[in-house]
Amino acid sequence: MKNLFWPIIIASVLIISLIVLGFTLLQVQEQKASLISDLENRTQILSESFKESIEPAYNAKSYDVLQKTLNKFASKQNIVGLLVYDADRKLVASAGEAEAKVINNSLINQVVSQNKPEGIFVAVKNSNLYQFAEPLRENDSIVGLLVIVQRVDYID
Repeated sequence: MKNLFWPIIIASVLIISLIVLGFTLLQVQEQKASLISDLENRTQILSESFKESIEPAYNAKSYDVLQKTLNKFASKQNIVGLLVYDADRKLVASAGEAEAKVINNSLINQVVSQNKPEGIFVAVKNSNLYQFAEPLRENDSIVGLLVIVQRVDYID
């Protein structure tokens, strides 16, 4: 009986440790999924708000007002960059640290072809970013794009 005591204790500790490790990994995955979902929802809401504010200036081709509005939003939000493209996918205005060259062109093409907002995660220069593009419309046709870039290093 004495010979079985230590192996049973060691086996029990190992089994309990594996169970705890499994639950911990599951909890980490659930937390990551929750953070991603919150980010996507928050970005969608921000995008709709930004869109309502910039669409009139963009459609009126008042690029100075558009630039001031972008600067105001970029300085008040936890955003790496805000970029506005015209229908030909040329940069019209931008604010923040994000540069047009870091924007994923496939995201822009997808938003234009599907005519709906879309977001993707990308790794750029040792940083993880979330890029979200929203079409700007006039009379139900796409006349430009609003792109929001956020740093998401906290998710990994």
